[in-house]
Amino acid sequence: PSIAIEQRTISNNPRSTVGTITEIYDYYRLIFAKIGKAYCPNDGRLIEEQSLDKIVNTILSYSDGSKVILFAPVVRGSKGSHKKVLEKILNQGFNRVRINSEDYLIEDALNLNLHKNKKHTIEIIVDRIKLGNNVRIRLAESIETSLAVSNGYLRVEIDNDLEKIDKLFTEHNSCPLCGFSLPLIEPRLFSFNSPFGACSEC
Repeated sequence: PSIAIEQRTISNNPRSTVGTITEIYDYYRLIFAKIGKAYCPNDGRLIEEQSLDKIVNTILSYSDGSKVILFAPVVRGSKGSHKKVLEKILNQGFNRVRINSEDYLIEDALNLNLHKNKKHTIEIIVDRIKLGNNVRIRLAESIETSLAVSNGYLRVEIDNDLEKIDKLFTEHNSCPLCGFSLPLIEPRLFSFNSPFGACSEC
């Protein structure tokens, strides 16, 4: 939209900006807070909370017959043998895991002896579903299970015979890939008089 800037008396305050002098600063804060979208500075992914219904609808938007595998990422690029993690997965009743891109029965995974000084990725294979009629309830339950056991993260592989699609979801306001998080966008984040919008590092 067009913004009209009224001519005013020059302020001598050294903290004044074009925005504060013309009084459009507060309007910009509202615009950014209401319609702005946050992106991860590390990999450029959109940062937003994903509700259960939103995740379900996104997956169901793919064509009927598409094969879907739901993963709960419990270890993401972390060093260690992760024996206790695998034992916990077994106790939770899951049968299969994917470790460093390879699928294993949980009993076999416990005998792998992962190198403790190398980074590993461990994902629980929660469910395999073929999209079609009457799968919504099962899909929602499996997504809910995935989010519960992985602290709010979900990875989905979708194979529609034309291509394989890999999607990451999170119910947190954070990047699903690297974990970079932001508070919910609100006007005070864009105020230089408030510490809430300040960079935590600098």
